[in-house]
Amino acid sequence: SLERSVHDNLVYAQIVDHENASIVLHTWFPPGESEFTDVIFEGVVVHHFEQQTVGSENHVVLFDVEEEDPARMLAQYADLLNRTKNYGWPISGYSDLNDLVARLTEEGAKCYRVQGTTGIEGFVFATEMRLVPRSSRAVLS
Repeated sequence: SLERSVHDNLVYAQIVDHENASIVLHTWFPPGESEFTDVIFEGVVVHHFEQQTVGSENHVVLFDVEEEDPARMLAQYADLLNRTKNYGWPISGYSDLNDLVARLTEEGAKCYRVQGTTGIEGFVFATEMRLVPRSSRAVLS
């Protein structure tokens, strides 16, 4: 099967389901046309998205979502980790970066980098990420 891409897809909605440890990015390409793809993360341990924009004029456009080395990814967020460590994020009581990586991945989670051309940047630690085509725009309630 042809490898599906989300490069330059517009994220028109995202759902973070804390109870079921999943995140869905609903995307379409090109905006207003007919290719719809859901980026689904399951077994989510932790995520961090920066540069969230909301509103029809503030487009959130993906560059790519790909697996990334967890230590390299987290090293880019050293300031954030230092600021949030004593508040239990991303997890409580880790000693250093290596310990954090080991604990975030011990249940099989991988690190996925979410890169945007505009409006989104960050990471998701999850056991699975898949791209799922859909025939039409998701109906959100």
